[in-house]
Amino acid sequence: MDTHSAGEWDIHALQGRMLGSEELDALSNQLGIKIPDCVFGNSIVSFQNPASGFIYKFSADKALEMCGFEARTQKLYTEGELKFDHINVIPNEVQVSMASKWAAKTIPRDAAFATPHTPQVPAEICSRGRDWTYSSPYKGTVEGIDGNPIPETVRIAITEEAIPYNMLGIENPILWAHEVIFFEDELDDNGQSKFHIRVRAMQDCFYALIRSYLRVDHVVVRIMDTRVFHKFDERKILREFQMREASYDELRARGFNFPPQWAIDPRESDLIYERLPVIGIFRDEITY
Repeated sequence: MDTHSAGEWDIHALQGRMLGSEELDALSNQLGIKIPDCVFGNSIVSFQNPASGFIYKFSADKALEMCGFEARTQKLYTEGELKFDHINVIPNEVQVSMASKWAAKTIPRDAAFATPHTPQVPAEICSRGRDWTYSSPYKGTVEGIDGNPIPETVRIAITEEAIPYNMLGIENPILWAHEVIFFEDELDDNGQSKFHIRVRAMQDCFYALIRSYLRVDHVVVRIMDTRVFHKFDERKILREFQMREASYDELRARGFNFPPQWAIDPRESDLIYERLPVIGIFRDEITY
């Protein structure tokens, strides 16, 4: 595990190993859902503040938990008091709104690398109990240190304050950075789903991008991002959740022609990000 200390914070990042078949089965039984074939179960990113007695962290099992329909329903925020582990959207509802179109949709068996006259197969929509695309709206977990309760001074609330992106430019050098992959899946050769985190620390702040990326070949592309920002001389963490999504037809209309190399480019989600329309933005803050 790599650790960076700045101000009151200890930031940890660990890229865990890929779980074996027995470990995957155990995790699947624990969560009660089918899980991706490629899970880096020990991966973790955490922001620990010993002086204030709490940790804000991300783990693979919690991210996968938000692929289950029941867990999503329990965590969805609609109104009233915010919970630390709330989510802002249930992405399957977006799929359902397109279900009649998708149900009749056929896609090439070889997905993004199809050639003319490739046999066609129906596009799968969902499986009972969980999102077959593994789109996770997970925004992180807040806990007390050493198993203690979360201090009463640590609170969460809706905010209109935006992340000051001007502090993230080249004039503010990065002192420490990591990228951690939590899970990914090729969706039975019909696309890609990936959950990963990029985190960095500068002299006066830290920033993280938590991304759930989905591509269902010839059907849809979706990005759910949670951006996390903290300035060391303030006692709050700003969070911004953003969902973007478009069908292949919509993306073509926006001028994206799906070049063959795009689907195998490590920067795949970054290359298409600006082409995807924003579905919703939700901001909150954790104060302490």
